[in-house]
Parts: sequence; structure tokens; C-alpha cells
Amino acid sequence: MAAAVLTPSEFAQIADTCAAIANDAADDTGFVPVRDLLSRFRARLLIRPLLVEGMLASLSQPSETLPNGEQWAVLVDEEKYRVTEADVAAEICGRALPTRLRNTIAHELTHTFAFQPSALGVKLRTKFDTDKARSTLLQEIERQTERLSPLLLWPKRAIAALLLGKDKALAISDLTRVRKDMGISRDVLITRLKLLQENDPDRFLFSHGLRNLAVGIAEWGQGSLALIRARPLFSNFDRNTAPAFVHSLSNKNHLWANDLFDAPDLVMCGGRHTSLEVMTGAGTAASPNAQKMRIEVAVEDRERRPGRPFLFAVRGQL
Repeated sequence: MAAAVLTPSEFAQIADTCAAIANDAADDTGFVPVRDLLSRFRARLLIRPLLVEGMLASLSQPSETLPNGEQWAVLVDEEKYRVTEADVAAEICGRALPTRLRNTIAHELTHTFAFQPSALGVKLRTKFDTDKARSTLLQEIERQTERLSPLLLWPKRAIAALLLGKDKALAISDLTRVRKDMGISRDVLITRLKLLQENDPDRFLFSHGLRNLAVGIAEWGQGSLALIRARPLFSNFDRNTAPAFVHSLSNKNHLWANDLFDAPDLVMCGGRHTSLEVMTGAGTAASPNAQKMRIEVAVEDRERRPGRPFLFAVRGQL
């Protein structure tokens, strides 16, 4: 048979299911505890010596140690993640398990869609009832999983709570706080915001909190300068008129901060200020400097160690 590939509508079904599971598993604060996420997938977390960070295993039948009808086990390496069952049971908003562990677990749980999609309410056009077909589907889901795991870790009810009452774009303090509260990495935070640009039924992108805002990741280089990564980068500006740096990054892997911002006093350009207002060119991809825009560039305050990543946020106003 020909290689199976998920159609856009099939991937949308899986994405919507992930979003619904997260919303259902979230507590009153919008935080998704790993224990509740596992429960929704009928999975158990097992911490064992492994040669990889994590893996998914099928349970043919419950055992004495897995008595609750779980169908799956998510195994994580005990050397990489030094956590206990008590740590998992105690996880709450603001005191989450390590972000990499949470993302690894979410990543592995998305693989269950390759084996029992109908059990999770997903109807695919093709029957994947042979080992070859399931392997092909698993490869496709693996390719897409970094677009699915953020949906499991940051539900829309938590995004709605973050944006409630905001009268201007989110500040860097909002972003760093929600990242800690929700137990998500910088990459997951930005990817989740970018996914709204594919599917935004709640119109979050039109809220004051997400309008005229860009959020990206930089990392400290040698000395006092920082390197800005091109991806992931969230950018949502009115009339698609974005600051010029957004367009400069579009066909690059990274650029030095002082090549993008004329702001020598800004900390990632060699200065001291973690927040600074500057004038910059702005426009569309075709005309990136068609006009001027005043922007505020703000940087997550972290120790300046080479290779250490940090968030930055740019808020603009025409």
C-alpha cells in the first residue's frame, strides 16, 4: 500500500483532541498535572533505567503493579529524570515537574494516536491495522509531535486566564510567570502561541494581550552579546506590519542581537538595560522598512552564561 500521510483535516482532529484532553485534565488554575494527563490516555508513568530519554510501551493486560486498567506505560530514564512517584503526585501549578520531563511525557503520549486513534475519538480515512501501516502512521505522528505536545501542556483555558483583563500586549514578566506556573519550556510556550495562527476559534490573537507582540528565544554568546534564534518565533502585528527584525530572521537560522536592534544600551546588545524602547523599521515581508515603529524590547533576566537561552518579547505600536 502507498505510504499513509495524515490529511490536514485528520491532523486537525488529532490536534483538537489533544486540546480537549488538556482542557479536561487541567485543574482550576489551568495547569495540567502529568498524573491527570496520563490518566486521560490510560497510561502509567514508569521510571526505569533506559538507553533513551523516554518511550511508550503497550500493556497487554494489567498486572499487580498496574491494576487500574491502563493500556500504556510511558517509561522515562531514571538517570536523566531523578523524580519519584511522590513528586508526580505532588505536582501543582507553580511547582511543576521539570519542563523537559513534562514535554517528554506529552511527546510519548501523542504516539498512542498511531495505535488506537478511535479510542481517543479520532476517525481516520484509512485503516491502520497492519504493522506496516501503523509504523507509517507512527512516523507521521512523530514528525508532527512537536505541534501536538504543546496542546497537551498549555490548555486554552489557561491561555484565556492569562489574557483576561489585559489592555496591552503581554510583558516579559507575564511570559516568564506563565511558563513557570504551567511547567512549560520556552519552545513549548512559543510553539503553542504559533499554533493559534493555525486554529484560533476563541480569537485569542485579537486580544490585547497578543496583539502587536513578538516572542522569541535568544542565547548568550561569548562576551556580552546574545544570539537570536530564528525559530521558534511568534509574531502577531496588526495589518501584518511587523518590526523589520521579524523579516530579517525569516530566512536565517540566527542573528546577533546588535545586528537586529539599534540599541547598544539593551542588555543583549552589550548594554545594561533589560527593557528599552527604540525606533525601528517596520512593514511587510516585501517592504520590511516601509515605515517606522516604536517598539519595547524586553529580555528575561537570567545569568549570562554562554549558551544559556532566554526569552525576549517585543511590543510595538504604530
